[in-house]
Amino acid sequence: MHGRSDKYFFKEDREEYVSRGVTERRLEMKKLMNVCNKVCYLVGCLSISVICCAVVAQVFNRFVLNGAFKWTDEISQMMLIVMVFSGMGLVEQNNEQIRMEMIYKIFPKWRFGIDLVLKIITAFFTLVLLYSEKLLFPSIRGVVAKASQIPIIFVHVVMIAGLVFWLLSIILGIIEMLMNKHKNAGGLA
Repeated sequence: MHGRSDKYFFKEDREEYVSRGVTERRLEMKKLMNVCNKVCYLVGCLSISVICCAVVAQVFNRFVLNGAFKWTDEISQMMLIVMVFSGMGLVEQNNEQIRMEMIYKIFPKWRFGIDLVLKIITAFFTLVLLYSEKLLFPSIRGVVAKASQIPIIFVHVVMIAGLVFWLLSIILGIIEMLMNKHKNAGGLA
């Protein structure tokens, strides 16, 4: 089996993957998540590139041309928000959140339970954020940033997309945790 998950697009890998007991539905979900991952990586790279270009333009304009752009701060702030919200699902999928390993060392048998409770709390938090965005959406229609004239709704659409991807990553992580726990419990019996 190949090390990279995007290799499942080849026919022989697909057959091997399905023959190992993975359903077609899970395979399709993995394909969807791979596409989402690539889009999130691309959005993150574009965001950091725009931030770097805006900062370089501002520095050049300020120190060489003795002027100042009004829009660079707004663009940088918006792109930072876009970068963070596009990366949250990736962090969740790769299980790279900040955590306190000391708790796992003190309570090693509780690791599964702690992780499960934390994922459920995170999912609830994500749902609260999605609901808050839904309530905020009508009031930001037509609002634009003062200097750059970029519609504020753009940032909120990206935030909603990032939150949905994050929630999907959490749900799939919970399902995978439960399946692994079930498989390990079945293997011991």
